[in-house]
Amino acid sequence: MQANAVTITKFYTAFAQLDGDGMEACYVDGVAFEDEVFTLHGKAQTMGMRRMVLNRINARFTFDTLGLIATHRDRFNFWSWSSQALGAPGLMLGWSPFLRGKVRQQAAGNLQKFMAGRKPS
Repeated sequence: MQANAVTITKFYTAFAQLDGDGMEACYVDGVAFEDEVFTLHGKAQTMGMRRMVLNRINARFTFDTLGLIATHRDRFNFWSWSSQALGAPGLMLGWSPFLRGKVRQQAAGNLQKFMAGRKPS
């Protein structure tokens, strides 16, 4: 099995087992992560978010020469997610860039607060 496949197998095995340390070992220090809510840079931010939220996603990765994750882009249906997470406001406004921007802003603030209360990894 090539290094990238080994890394993805390790990553999702750790994910399924809620093993944050195992997931973290699969990322390069300067990993770039992006999804419908977060744009993160570095292992600390990415792992802070991983420990804070779960969601059904489609993921794309790039790898460094050692087979570790260098970029990680998740995609999910924001309108569907916002309808579940926010109820009627999400259902009515989940399609709008305004709501997505507000959710991104609040999520970034929540991640900062969460990370401030944790020891650096």
